[in-house]
Amino acid sequence: MLVEERRRPVGVIGANYEARPNVTIDVASQLIKSRNVGVLRTGGAALRSAVALLELVIAPALAMPGSMCARCNWCVLPIARERRRWSRSPG
Repeated sequence: MLVEERRRPVGVIGANYEARPNVTIDVASQLIKSRNVGVLRTGGAALRSAVALLELVIAPALAMPGSMCARCNWCVLPIARERRRWSRSPG
């Protein structure tokens, strides 16, 4: 019996989390490792920290030569709005 590990991209994965900026790094590393694209949304309390981590840690690592995401440094996208609009359904 032959057992092997294979990684298959799923597509776009969304992550919604509150007030824990370390989750930004954790989720981004799992997305990159599994070769998926992700949209990250954090709560207002950790938004600035999460954006700083994306800009200062994740983006430079993705842009490094030899990185598997060197050509597509957009594979981890933050939703960087402090105020979010709530939509109401008509009726």
